[in-house]
Amino acid sequence: MADPTGTGVAVVHFAAGSRTRWHRHPGGQFLIGISGRGRVRTRGERGHVLLPGDVIHVGPGEWHFHGGTPDSPMAHYAVSGGGAPEWAEPVTDEEYEEGF
Repeated sequence: MADPTGTGVAVVHFAAGSRTRWHRHPGGQFLIGISGRGRVRTRGERGHVLLPGDVIHVGPGEWHFHGGTPDSPMAHYAVSGGGAPEWAEPVTDEEYEEGF
């Protein structure tokens, strides 16, 4: 769901080992862990494990992915700003493991 300014809020569920494609948001994104364990990584940086109650901010225009860990599903709230994300190529298995 998004408002007229392009700010959107969603609850997103991931199976263990699943993840988004590389993508970026024009206004950035907040990810708030609800359940399970997840992975969040901005391209070229170390990854973060997302646990229930954790809040991670991804800056405007930063290429990133998020998803479940190899052995845990994950759910999070996603609050995104500035309109629709730009989607890119799939995250490879090597990229999914890198930095964790």
